[in-house]
Parts: sequence; C-alpha cells; structure tokens
Amino acid sequence: MSLFRGGALDLRPQGWLSKNMSDVITFDVLEKNLVAFYVGQYNTHLPHSAFQGQTPDGMYYGTG
Repeated sequence: MSLFRGGALDLRPQGWLSKNMSDVITFDVLEKNLVAFYVGQYNTHLPHSAFQGQTPDGMYYGTG
C-alpha cells in the first residue's frame, strides 16, 4: 500500500484508526453495561436512609 493518498503523505500506521475506533466502541458498550448494573443494584439492593431503610424500588413499587 502506498504512503501517498491524494498527493499528501500519510504517516499514520496502517490499521491505527480502525483499531482505536473499535477500542472506543468496546469501551462505550462496557461503560453502558457498568452503568446499567450500578443503577440496577442501587435501585434493588441498596437501602436508603431517606426511605427508612427501604430500597428505591421498594418505595416506588410499594413492596418494601
């Protein structure tokens, strides 16, 4: 593959952009999964003092 593209010298290593973009996409998916896990645990398992020791889900659904 030529180092020249459109008359300009391309100094990027081949595959650099695609590798880093896949890392960003993987991190984005991981971040969304971690946030979803945290919110689920917070709402269902973590007692809150403002709710007299009940979980947010327990207060909302009236099961606590």
